[in-house]
Amino acid sequence: MLPTLLQNVGGRTESGKSKVLDAKVDLGASWVGVNQPNLLQLVDELRLRLVPQYEDGDNVIELANGTILRWNGALSELVSTSGMSEVGTIVEHLDHMSKSIDLNAPWSHPDAIDLDNQSVRSYLEQHVRSEDAREVYDKFVTLVTAVETTDLSVLDWLRFLKAGNGFATVQNSSGGAQEARIVEGMQEIPIRLAETLGRGAVAFKNQVVNIKEENNGTYYTVRSVVTAQDGSTRTIRYTSRYVIVTLPPHLVGKIEFTPKLSLARRQLSMRAPMAATIKAYAFFKTPFWRSKGLNGFTMSTNGPVTQTYDVTDEGGKNPCILMLINGWHARSVSQLSPEERKSIFAKHLVKLIGSEEALHPVDYVEKNWLDEPFSDGCYGAAWLPGTLSIFGHAITKQHARGVFFAGSETAVEWAGYVEGAISSGYRAAQEVYEAFQRRSRRSRAQSKFPELDPLTIQDILSLDIAYLMH
Repeated sequence: MLPTLLQNVGGRTESGKSKVLDAKVDLGASWVGVNQPNLLQLVDELRLRLVPQYEDGDNVIELANGTILRWNGALSELVSTSGMSEVGTIVEHLDHMSKSIDLNAPWSHPDAIDLDNQSVRSYLEQHVRSEDAREVYDKFVTLVTAVETTDLSVLDWLRFLKAGNGFATVQNSSGGAQEARIVEGMQEIPIRLAETLGRGAVAFKNQVVNIKEENNGTYYTVRSVVTAQDGSTRTIRYTSRYVIVTLPPHLVGKIEFTPKLSLARRQLSMRAPMAATIKAYAFFKTPFWRSKGLNGFTMSTNGPVTQTYDVTDEGGKNPCILMLINGWHARSVSQLSPEERKSIFAKHLVKLIGSEEALHPVDYVEKNWLDEPFSDGCYGAAWLPGTLSIFGHAITKQHARGVFFAGSETAVEWAGYVEGAISSGYRAAQEVYEAFQRRSRRSRAQSKFPELDPLTIQDILSLDIAYLMH
């Protein structure tokens, strides 16, 4: 049984639809990148189709002083043509520093405490003299993390860079983390996987409130509260030998554990706020930006929209611009109505793309992740400065005899991405399997479970695990 807080599977992979067009959008995670083998394998096994991220044409950037520049190609091309050589310098410098990070134990770095106690923002202010260069790099960090650089430690940023194979990979489309989108939508992966489990295997609208060890760790009881459509609630109990918790860290802290979580694990829950993002789609009659020689990618150091992408369907159908509003800008407009945000974002597009057509979308679809009660934000959690070096060792540490932790925030590589979420699930499942084998050896009982080599989703679920999924 898989209790989940939500009304459907997928967590932060959520699909939506246009109200007036035959178009599906990714309200949560969107892209499939290079060097993401687990995600690519699932795409292949589930027979999903990929469409490359559109890149034909120029990019647009708005600098801190309001200057708007066009450039073609990667960030390195902007740096070489606009005189912001310091951007290239800090990219190379931090990429080089990231190579010294041990992804399995970032806190073991000889300068871990110093790096962790300094925010990325303060580091840039000390090492980058040009305001334009400083703001460009700053906003690229917020672009890929949805976290303000004041809330992100240098150690955590270096870990992120190393886990994603460097700055160029995490910020690029072609050859990078935003290389392609799934035609059927990212949420189709968990939907199709859930279908393989059979009807009733996933219990929806279950808010887990307690995980309790019973009989000296022989099994666990999981107590959840189920809310009906009329608002009434009832309590349900599940039992299992092992539990894998996949919630964002701050939500783990809202569950009562018996025995109590370690001090380090509790501190992690209190020091890992979620990133802030609003994801909005504007559909148009024509892809008018393409006729202006633009590819739809824009970035602004002033906001309110952090960046945009052309996510028009194959064959030019349903012309669409995706807008990502990240960090402080997301928080600043989150209390406005969708109509108010739609108007503000449209004016932003006019400024960067240079066409009044942006004021007249045929449809608008958005997801304000700050209003999502069971995530409180997106893309993922950020470890506040001073957290990773002291408490990081507890991120994946087993609790008691049978509680394990997974989720994108716990991943070694591609933390914060779908690839990281998948790999963390395999890692946690392997830990459960090894725990089961140890228990079997201790009891001298013959295992009735098959060898899991390689580990598959079906094998994992055969191990009598209660997944607490988000």
